Amino acid sequence: MTDIDFRQIFARIPVLASIPVEDIGIKPLSGLTNLNFHLRYQDHNYVLRVPKRETSQFIDRNIEAFNEDQAISGNLAPEVIWREDSGLSLTCCIRHSRNLTKADLKGESIIVELVERLKTLHYSDIRFKGQTDIEALLNCYFELVPEREKHALSSSRDKALNIYKAIKMYDSRLVSSHNDLVLDNLLLDDQKKLWVIDWEYSALSSPYWDLATVCNSARFDKKACLNFLNAYSRSMPDLKLENLQGYCFILQLLTVLWLTAIVDGSIEQEIEWLKHLDKIV
Repeated sequence: MTDIDFRQIFARIPVLASIPVEDIGIKPLSGLTNLNFHLRYQDHNYVLRVPKRETSQFIDRNIEAFNEDQAISGNLAPEVIWREDSGLSLTCCIRHSRNLTKADLKGESIIVELVERLKTLHYSDIRFKGQTDIEALLNCYFELVPEREKHALSSSRDKALNIYKAIKMYDSRLVSSHNDLVLDNLLLDDQKKLWVIDWEYSALSSPYWDLATVCNSARFDKKACLNFLNAYSRSMPDLKLENLQGYCFILQLLTVLWLTAIVDGSIEQEIEWLKHLDKIV
């Protein structure tokens, strides 16, 4: 399966330490920046996260733990049973759940549920630690890219920085944000309730950040972006479509920079979406 020593890992986790490794069903789950596994023992189901070294060097685990606990208190995230400072964690499994799909987001009921979850996160009493610095992230991720790739991406980096500066000049609001709302991090249970997992990048950010990540993940066109924004912004009518699309470009570039730096494989679909966004902002 992997070269992970599950016996050594389980020995560190109290709820698993006394169970023979052979008695635990282990199934790999999706994930680019971590190794994730569904663990099953008798009637118990857990999710084990084993962080990759490349990810951990950019994550403040104390802030992550604080923010995740805040999300759990708001009934947005599943309970964490155990975690350690390295980022290794064991979480309750949301039973009878599945990842959200692009097709799901074509339905009005799922959009309504997602909007309500986002409003709980952004505008309730949940208050995260940490604050994102988009300029610093763009420059940091750009420096991670191999030299042979930098020339092709440098103009996009400059454009993203200019877009961000223009938006920030008129809209600098910050809310508690997940900051990585890709479809793999959104779980839909059998009661049609959405749960959010993987809070590594959570921080105070613009409300456009989470909205734009969903739009990129679902590959929303302009009309779908507008419909999503309208559903979210009925009580915040000053949010603008052009700012949302600007954030879509900025965050897609961050995705491409990150994947170019750490993924050994094709990311052509992500690059093509970046090119598409470049034409409309």
